[in-house]
Amino acid sequence: MHLKDRAAGPPELDESKVAKPTFKEVGSGTLDFPAILRACKDVGVEHYFIEQDHVPADPLASLKQSVTYLRSLKS
Repeated sequence: MHLKDRAAGPPELDESKVAKPTFKEVGSGTLDFPAILRACKDVGVEHYFIEQDHVPADPLASLKQSVTYLRSLKS
């Protein structure tokens, strides 16, 4: 399962037209990750991949932010 988050705003289906700030670190956008992860567990998802098409600066810092958020949900 690929996990990615997005900012609020109207949906844009053509990815080439999506503004870079639309892409957010997991947990910092509008998607309900606790509900998403429960649904994934219910259907037997075994592997997760954090995906962020554009990052504001350092990609590793964005990845760390996403991982930290996801780990906080296990608590």
